[in-house]
Amino acid sequence: MENNNAQNQSGSYNVSDNPTPASSSTQTEPSFSSSIVAGASSPSVPPPPSPDERVAIRTMSSDLQSVRETGGQSPQSQIINAPELSKPTSDVVSSVPISSTPPPIFSQQPTTPQPEKDFQQQPIQPSSFAPSVDGGPVSFSDNGQPFVENTKGSFIKTLVWIIVGIMIAGGLGFGAYYLITSLSQSPSLPSDTQNGELPITSSQQAQEDGAVSTSTVVQALTHLSVILTPTDTHTLTITSTTDSNSVITAIASTSLPVLSVGSVRDVSLVDAGGKVIESSVVLPSYFPSFGSALAALVDRDFTTWIYYDKTGGAKLGFVFRLKANTPFEQASLSVGQYIENNTQDIARLFITPTTTPPTITFKDGAVGDQKTKVRFAIYNTKQGNVFEYGWMTGTAGDHYLVLATSYNQMVDILNRMIANPAIIVPTVSTSSTSTVQ
Repeated sequence: MENNNAQNQSGSYNVSDNPTPASSSTQTEPSFSSSIVAGASSPSVPPPPSPDERVAIRTMSSDLQSVRETGGQSPQSQIINAPELSKPTSDVVSSVPISSTPPPIFSQQPTTPQPEKDFQQQPIQPSSFAPSVDGGPVSFSDNGQPFVENTKGSFIKTLVWIIVGIMIAGGLGFGAYYLITSLSQSPSLPSDTQNGELPITSSQQAQEDGAVSTSTVVQALTHLSVILTPTDTHTLTITSTTDSNSVITAIASTSLPVLSVGSVRDVSLVDAGGKVIESSVVLPSYFPSFGSALAALVDRDFTTWIYYDKTGGAKLGFVFRLKANTPFEQASLSVGQYIENNTQDIARLFITPTTTPPTITFKDGAVGDQKTKVRFAIYNTKQGNVFEYGWMTGTAGDHYLVLATSYNQMVDILNRMIANPAIIVPTVSTSSTSTVQ
């Protein structure tokens, strides 16, 4: 036993430099070169390279990748493995026994060295939105190259959007201005609406106004003569109110039958429908030159009468009341100019046809016990055709325009109006003092 142990111990120390090949039954333990780190657990795991075989390089792609990974800090070099100068042979062994200590843990998986052509650095593919140098996103194409945006097209799009925004803002501003203006100028609600009642529309108001107007016309044109006790009354129906000659002829016919001298026939004029004829129909028929203008100054109702004079027979006369709130001085001056400047129209008042003299002169006169001032013009003395007009003022301040075709007729109508309790004449004023030459 001792000899064998000694032999084994001596055999472990007496190893020749050139050992003889062992028999087929003897297995030789594998040895590793000193360049391989001891403690590899498996022949399939390649040993890590030595510090001399690791190289630090920097490329544009690696810098971009480093900046992206470090969050914008300074770029770091990339550590790669240098290629082996020669391929290791399988017969190189080491006499160093395998260490029993566990191998160290590396943070990076070692790779098997490859030939130099296989270790050519591949470009690092950055993400689509890697940070740029100025902090903004940088786009890359599929091949890893930075994608340069078309700044011209981007500028045009921005300009278009700015213009559209300005147009929209302008439209909104105009709409707001229009809305505010319309609201500020809108009329306040009528009192009826504020009291809970619905306001009357324009159409309803027109209908109501029409109804009131019709009712007012009927009441206002209910004929009311200024003559209280006429000798005779007569209602004349005029079928054609649009023909002035028909109106004149129809009124002249009321002189028949003839009454005694000094008698008065009060005439009421109605149309074919029985409605009282207004002054706006009669005045233009007798006075084509100024009848419409005169009708605008007087009431629609008026007095028509026939006086039977001892000279010339039947004489026609009219009495018109001046409209309320009409300035008397201005109206009397206008009426005087209308009458005295249109003597041909005045001649149409005479029932007995008369020839207008070449020269008509109006003069001042005084009629009756009250010495009422009038203006008169002589057309035919033999027929007693003398036109006279004047103004009478009632107790209520109403002004009456009297048109007569004889002196005696003017005296009679003034006395009858004085006898009317609704008409008291404190003072009689004339319409004008002008004279037509």
